[in-house]
Amino acid sequence: MKTQIDYLNEKKKTKEVKPLQHAENKIKDLECKIKDCRALLKEKQAELELKLILKRFGAEDEKEESKKLLTATTIEIEKLEENIESLIADFKSDLKDTKDFAAIKKSVTDLEKELKKDKNNEAATLLKLAKLLEAQKQFKEIKKAYNSRLKDQEILNAKLKSLDKLLADIGGIITESESQKLILKKHFDIINNQLQRYLNAEKRALIAAYENLYDKYFISAHAIEAKRNETMKELNDILTQLNYL
Repeated sequence: MKTQIDYLNEKKKTKEVKPLQHAENKIKDLECKIKDCRALLKEKQAELELKLILKRFGAEDEKEESKKLLTATTIEIEKLEENIESLIADFKSDLKDTKDFAAIKKSVTDLEKELKKDKNNEAATLLKLAKLLEAQKQFKEIKKAYNSRLKDQEILNAKLKSLDKLLADIGGIITESESQKLILKKHFDIINNQLQRYLNAEKRALIAAYENLYDKYFISAHAIEAKRNETMKELNDILTQLNYL
């Protein structure tokens, strides 16, 4: 479709291209909706899985696991921050803002512009610029891992804060009495479904038998005899006309 649209645009066939562009936009909108639905489905499945774990085992084990992951993530973030600090050590004093990685990257870019404006080409300036460019190159390799760990840290913190509330929302850990009721309900549903299936099969067989009898006997013997007499009269009339009678 895109190839066809490009071709028609090139040929300036406006009337012919408009329906295709409309269809293309509609497809893109639907694709976006599908993507959103899949993301929401994935989120809901993860939420359901977590609720099932909490309902069965409570929040303590999940908290411990989340804390371990959070500790490991924090350590990784600290290592990455140490790498960043070592990369900017030679020119950190020249940076305007170093409060976080985003601020450092912006400050490094601003400093690069300033150093490139310096026309003196002093050895110290050129050396600093070389180190700065090398740092920017390393930033590109660090960026994905660093942002990913920050996101993981945010998710884990949010999860730890929400576990108790989520457990309360689903009514706490399942009790022995609730488990017994649930098991009995499951067994009842299985047995009931099988019984209903057999009962419905018998109903269908009985209905089919009555339908067969109806098809055979819904016309009375008197009506059949009257129809026969009418047919015989027509036949006799035809035979009389043919001088057989």
